[in-house]
Amino acid sequence: MDAVSTRRGPLGLGVLLAGVLLLGVAGQVWGGAGRWTALGGIAGGRVSVVAADPTDPQHLFAGTEKAGLFRSSDGGETWEAVSGLPGKGSVSVVVFDPRRPRTVYAGLAPAQSFKSVDRGDSWTPLAGGPFDGPLLSLTFAPRRPEIVYALSGQGVFGSADGGATWEARGVYPGEQINGLPPIVVSPFDADTLLIDAFLSTDGGRSWTFLSPNAQAADDDHRVLFDPLRSGVILYAAVNLAVFRSEDDGQTWSDVTPPHTTLDYLLENMAFSSDGRTLFVAAFSYPGPGGTFFQESRDGGLNWTEGSAPAPFDLDEVLQGSIIADPAGGKRLYATTVGGIYWSADGGRTWESRTDGLVAGGVVDLLADSWLPGTLYAVNNYGALSRSRDGGATWHFLRGGIQDRLTTDPTHAGTFYSGLVRFTDNGESSASLPLSLYCLDSAQMAVDPVAPSTLYLMTQAFTGRGCHFGDLGLFKSIDGGLTWEALTKAPVIANLAFGAPRQTLWSRQ
Repeated sequence: MDAVSTRRGPLGLGVLLAGVLLLGVAGQVWGGAGRWTALGGIAGGRVSVVAADPTDPQHLFAGTEKAGLFRSSDGGETWEAVSGLPGKGSVSVVVFDPRRPRTVYAGLAPAQSFKSVDRGDSWTPLAGGPFDGPLLSLTFAPRRPEIVYALSGQGVFGSADGGATWEARGVYPGEQINGLPPIVVSPFDADTLLIDAFLSTDGGRSWTFLSPNAQAADDDHRVLFDPLRSGVILYAAVNLAVFRSEDDGQTWSDVTPPHTTLDYLLENMAFSSDGRTLFVAAFSYPGPGGTFFQESRDGGLNWTEGSAPAPFDLDEVLQGSIIADPAGGKRLYATTVGGIYWSADGGRTWESRTDGLVAGGVVDLLADSWLPGTLYAVNNYGALSRSRDGGATWHFLRGGIQDRLTTDPTHAGTFYSGLVRFTDNGESSASLPLSLYCLDSAQMAVDPVAPSTLYLMTQAFTGRGCHFGDLGLFKSIDGGLTWEALTKAPVIANLAFGAPRQTLWSRQ
């Protein structure tokens, strides 16, 4: 059976069936033994951590949520799965030893830790000390790399000999979860460290909870030492603001960047590799979406104008992160649900870094009605990719896709994902002018007889005054420029045109 229908017009049954069977595991098609061909998986997926070789920034590792560990030797241009480790599962920790840059540590869920002394070519299981439980964080002190801290399911551990031996320091007082921010060690005092908003000044033996106010304490947050200013701590609360302390957390001042109001969710913050620039990421809500970046060159006292929205969203509970590229300047990596992005200008512009990073299963597949062999696919983390050779190879297009794909049967290289129209074989996109505050998901249907007639089936999410049925079915007769509400439906499902191509079908 051909993987792609060459008939011009709506998708053939073979393509739809292939799409259904592809929904399991990226890169493999199950069933129909001897009649199906295994295709290369599409790029992208949730990335939990990125680590760069301190002596060679082109050499990177990326830990994923479900697909194990990947490695790149060209600064993230291409990736390959690391051999010698479990091929599946979550990677919570990847750390280079700054004294021995060929040595790499990796922590995998649920409770596996490994060490490589040849930059990831081979791996040895670790046990004892922090490695007897799930390894959640491993950090070398910035100016004294012989001092190492680890957090695992067994508690907090410290080492004074680069990790050769370990001492139990006590139980971490906060909640231990996979999304916990890493241990941060002060560059001015190797005995002073942060885990989440807990501060220790005695190497992890006792802890004090930091919070600018009661509201900030209840929100998700990220806390960092200023690497150039002793005693300065920055505190970002997701739903509130950015705060700054100049006395190790005793008192705080509000230094929230401009435009970061209640209409935005703070997502994360990070310092550049040289410590001179602080970057803050925020998400526009309930506006058009997209993460934007602002930077401060004086430890949060003053901020530059925000950037244009990035082509991705960081996780609003701080599981997606921004990481300084050790090559210096304003170079950043962003780990997202759709893969890895890289910026050379502090978040003003971004490039995807997902080629070969197959970390998510396929959830939607579309064949171009006019271009045989051209497929579009979305993985379960919203990464959109295109293949021009029937699925053998894939090219990443963008992340953040939440809705099903729908072809335009009259225009080559044109398709829809909810309120977004893609043209030029997916290279270009534009949002249709329909503002729906409560929109959670949407599916488009294009009339094959009158392609300027569009139908949009929408679904509202609950919360913030929105309820199922608040939206419904909309129709446009001018290609999406204007819309008319037709009806409301409590549960929204598929839209499809059937014979004689003038009947619109839906399912509730």
